[in-house]
Amino acid sequence: MSEKIYVFKVFERFWHWSQAALIITLLLTGFEVHGSYALFGFEKAVNTHTIAAWTLVGLW
Repeated sequence: MSEKIYVFKVFERFWHWSQAALIITLLLTGFEVHGSYALFGFEKAVNTHTIAAWTLVGLW
């Protein structure tokens, strides 16, 4: 039988993918706030951007 070897622990994978999701969210909402496109609406984009930024700071 083969044994699974995990290079990174669950917490490290969660930490990495949480950062990735938050940074992608910040990119999408930041470009919308800047006026590059309209997907969420300005007010919702600003609120989401602020929440994602503080969540990322808390995660760090």
